[in-house]
Amino acid sequence: MMETDVKRYHISEWALFRSNFQRLLPYVPIVDLYDGLLSVLNGYLSIDLVSLNKRLENMYPEESEHMSMKEIIMKHYGLEAMQLIESAL
Repeated sequence: MMETDVKRYHISEWALFRSNFQRLLPYVPIVDLYDGLLSVLNGYLSIDLVSLNKRLENMYPEESEHMSMKEIIMKHYGLEAMQLIESAL
């Protein structure tokens, strides 16, 4: 569940979101994760959770067998990266 203090990015803030994403998750390409349809429908930037999970499984196959996606993000990228992901769910 998304925390109330997590900043949501309005659809017009794509450049800021992309910049923060690239800074916080430098090895995870955002291009494959952006969900344009959902972003337009809800007015906030959204990412495809299934695609993110698949990307992390490919990047960290041993860990994905026994760790959640959240645990992997926290371990490799930290709390701020996890909050960014939560803001786009």
